[in-house]
Amino acid sequence: MLSPALSVQAWRAFARRRLGDDRRGRCAPQERERGLGQIGRQLFGRIVSFNTHPAPQNAASGGLLAEHESRFRAYTERYLADPDVQDHRPIALKIEHTLQVLGNASRILDAPSPLDAWGDIPQGGVGGLGYPQLARLAALYHDVGRFEQYRRYNTFHDKKSENHARLGVRALRQSDLLDGLEDEARRFVQTAVMLHNRRFLPRGIAADVGYVTRVVRDADKVDIMRVMVDHFTAPDPADPVVTLHVKEHPTNYTPELYEAVLAGSSGDYTDMRWTNDFKLLILGWIFQLNFRASLDMVRERSLARRLLENLPDTPKMRRLDGIIDTALAPETPAAGESAAE
Repeated sequence: MLSPALSVQAWRAFARRRLGDDRRGRCAPQERERGLGQIGRQLFGRIVSFNTHPAPQNAASGGLLAEHESRFRAYTERYLADPDVQDHRPIALKIEHTLQVLGNASRILDAPSPLDAWGDIPQGGVGGLGYPQLARLAALYHDVGRFEQYRRYNTFHDKKSENHARLGVRALRQSDLLDGLEDEARRFVQTAVMLHNRRFLPRGIAADVGYVTRVVRDADKVDIMRVMVDHFTAPDPADPVVTLHVKEHPTNYTPELYEAVLAGSSGDYTDMRWTNDFKLLILGWIFQLNFRASLDMVRERSLARRLLENLPDTPKMRRLDGIIDTALAPETPAAGESAAE
């Protein structure tokens, strides 16, 4: 079994040996998706079967979260002050995004609904912490790898740099951010961080890991929608760092991404070419949200409506209005995301 302290470089080498490389020296995407469950188990010890036990009565207290928020701010302040970072605005954007995701996660945790795609909420906790506390910590640290990613590569584009989730796990291991937590809790948070940006979650994932990770993924998607809506509707030109370097064009879009939304599903990042593609991709996330509270946040904040209004004003694009409105209607259950096939 791999050591929990295994470096990200060693993890990559291990994954390549176990899953096979494509011609660019990376694991083929479909193989990575199928194999993550096995790899994750060996990387983190027990991704599918963390030892669970009743959470202590004070596990959900705000003191621990406040301490970790303070650690997060101290950790990120050094990037705001780093003279090697050419533009500190993307760093500030990610700090704000992180705190918004934490707030979104708290709302999801505080508002369970029979319309959630998730079934029974797991009870108890891991490593002395309850699942709501673990979810909040995972939300707080979900993008901690973004800061080193931007400092090194001047981009948030994973394929042009490194997977920011892996960078995040490395940061959590090499810093004092998770000091004081029991080993089980540390590994649990690291696992949720590692999984938060995958297109699909692995099959066979433990119910508690799946629940916490889905809370983080939903909270993240909702705030990315906010960030992108604000960006696309601003009078200034789009920042290529934020839009992942897609091309500006008022009417161009990729048909595959449009058809995915029309069919009530989400497209693939790799199909994005134009700014309209990014808008379509994000609209497709609505059909992957796991919790009714997530849909409510999108609807209440008019995020989907503002994205739709920012697409080309054509009869074809207007066909999406009713589909999105139905998905967000208060009586509509959350569809939820599927696991890797």
